Amino acid sequence: MSYSTQCETRFKIAHKIFRPLDKPTSTPPAMPSPFRPVPDTALDQHILACVPGSYPWDAWKAKALAAGLSEELAWLGRGLMREAYCHAWSKRLCRECGWSDEGAALLQRALADPVKAGKRWNLLLATDGGNYPEGAEVGGQSSEAGGQSSEAGGQSSEAGGPRSEAGGR
Repeated sequence: MSYSTQCETRFKIAHKIFRPLDKPTSTPPAMPSPFRPVPDTALDQHILACVPGSYPWDAWKAKALAAGLSEELAWLGRGLMREAYCHAWSKRLCRECGWSDEGAALLQRALADPVKAGKRWNLLLATDGGNYPEGAEVGGQSSEAGGQSSEAGGQSSEAGGPRSEAGGR
């Protein structure tokens, strides 16, 4: 038997064994996209409908700049609101980060004492809302006073362990 005849025979055998079905026996269930969470609150629905630049944290930043807050602190507050929501910080921290009053109290605190607000916001961001102990290396930054890590390599440690599921929006 020639080589081409052997290949042709193998193809015919494989085609009989692995031939496509005339009709699919069942349709697999549609899986939800891992990149598109299912909204469970009106706030989630609102945020998922936003386009970049129109999120609530962007609106807060615009209000803060219009009220006279420094650009650096306005960006820091914007990041704080975003992280509190996206990382599902505790309800208490979400209130502190402006989610209960559209950021009005957050802005008032920042205008009253920008230095104190900046320190607090840096600490919350450096510890991911308290999910890492104070002073732990998190992403190459020390959480103490919101400063930079003194370690040149910027190695992060998992000192805080995995985030607990007790928090929530």
